[in-house]
Amino acid sequence: MWSYWIYDTKPGTQRGRLLPVSVTWSTSFTGMGQATFSVKLLDRRHARSREQWHELLVGNDRMFVVVWTDDKDLQSNPVVAYAGVLLDHDYEWSTGTLTWVTSELRGALTAKRLTFGVNVYPQGDLTITNLSYASAVRAVLQRMTQWSSDWTLPPGLSLLPAGQAGPYSKATARYETLSILDLLSDLEGRGVSVFFRPVLDASWNLRFQVRVLTASQVLGEIALSASHGHSSIPELHEKGSAAKQVTGIFAIGNGTGANMLTAWAPNPNLGLPAPAIAVIRDAKRAAKTITDPTQLQDYANKEYLPARLPLIQRPFAINLDDR
Repeated sequence: MWSYWIYDTKPGTQRGRLLPVSVTWSTSFTGMGQATFSVKLLDRRHARSREQWHELLVGNDRMFVVVWTDDKDLQSNPVVAYAGVLLDHDYEWSTGTLTWVTSELRGALTAKRLTFGVNVYPQGDLTITNLSYASAVRAVLQRMTQWSSDWTLPPGLSLLPAGQAGPYSKATARYETLSILDLLSDLEGRGVSVFFRPVLDASWNLRFQVRVLTASQVLGEIALSASHGHSSIPELHEKGSAAKQVTGIFAIGNGTGANMLTAWAPNPNLGLPAPAIAVIRDAKRAAKTITDPTQLQDYANKEYLPARLPLIQRPFAINLDDR
């Protein structure tokens, strides 16, 4: 059964349940999903005055959560399908309809935090040396919340190892004024995905399990029919595009002019597969923060491999109900 809840963003504690008349939501591994909720304030089911709604709808300080449970008592196996930070709201006086829009936590907040607080700029340098991608993400997210209790967010680093050795290094100077989102995007440019998975603990407090996955990692599988008349995925398509297919990647790293770091793929000495098409379609990729030749070559390889073949997408809609 679907249910909808209000939470405080920082501690992740629950404020109450909602009975909206309309909900639309989307979620993504990139954390850019959004949701829109509507309620009728004249509906007695809500039992909240306009003043109470004003107190609840505090932008950024509130989150709205979509939960699925296996039973109508809302006790069995709660699964968070969506959790988003309140950004905008609109009240239509003529109909008594209150509508608000939320964005997933990563999309709402990581672009709004730098490597320093505005009062601690001299401490804004961040150096990561020879860490695994998971440990590097942990270091970035620790910087996102480290300065004081004002910076805290629901815990989410328990699945990420600390100090694990690996291929990732990056020196970020404070004067670059990079955001946490910039640093996460740089990591994802190396071929990994960073997913903020919302979960509920035993007391129904909202928490986040931050996962770092490779592009080919499979967490689970489910088989659904797409062909019969009552399918749960009635609009499955298969779309192919060769618009971004390449035969080679030329990667540009740190430096300028004759001192600019470069790499290319597919280098036959590194065992990469040959181009899949006969017509030459080479492309440039820029990664100006990379200063190490080995890391730049790794970047070029990872850019080449998925772009070597046409892009195949299978978009679909899902019908969800309480059955």
